[in-house]
Amino acid sequence: PPASSSFGAKQPVQQQQPPQQAQPLQGAPLGLSQAQTHPAPSSGPTSPLPASQQQQAAQAAQAAQAAQAAQAAQQQQQRAAPAAAPAQQGAAPRPGPPATDVIQRMLNVSLRNLPHTSDCERPKPYSPPNPFATPDYYPQTVHPAFSSPETFARFEPDTLFFIFYYQQSSYQQYLAAKELKNKSWRFHKKYQTWFQRHDRPKVTTDEHEQGTYIYFDYEGGWCQRIKADFIFKYAQLEDSLV
Repeated sequence: PPASSSFGAKQPVQQQQPPQQAQPLQGAPLGLSQAQTHPAPSSGPTSPLPASQQQQAAQAAQAAQAAQAAQAAQQQQQRAAPAAAPAQQGAAPRPGPPATDVIQRMLNVSLRNLPHTSDCERPKPYSPPNPFATPDYYPQTVHPAFSSPETFARFEPDTLFFIFYYQQSSYQQYLAAKELKNKSWRFHKKYQTWFQRHDRPKVTTDEHEQGTYIYFDYEGGWCQRIKADFIFKYAQLEDSLV
């Protein structure tokens, strides 16, 4: 019947439809939902790799680590090495390091010239004291006879030693040394004194000779002494006069 427009009139009751049931997926078995047909992947442990593949993987990891270490070492060497100077056109190549025998010879030469404690004990040059001025009639210059080699040839060795040690850096010192050499005396550079053979040497080589010598002791007693079994090295021989 038509609805009434007045208040309180009864409206027609609408019939409610029953709820629709979920339709199963197409192609799925009857009674299973989508979640049941596609289960989530399992998070459990996977099956282990074969032993050969594990060994190959370990070798590959070691090779990669070795390559990284070599690359890092090469970069460090490049940073530490100085920049090479550009080669000049026509310049001779730099000589390489000296050989072992050359280094050994250089060490031997330096060892032969090694300083000794006696090198600091030099004889003091003699300077005659002049407390007052001498008169004009007193000799002011050296007599010409004391500058003559013939005069020094008549001197005794003790006189020549005195002139040599107390007339330093003078022409008379040169004449005294020359006459001492004429009398078979030889000056030892290490001991700063004069030596003379007492007899024939017992041992003679290209570098030294050994025997009994007479030497002049200018420090202890100003006298001549004998030294037995003394080794006189030719490198310590003063063989020139300047």
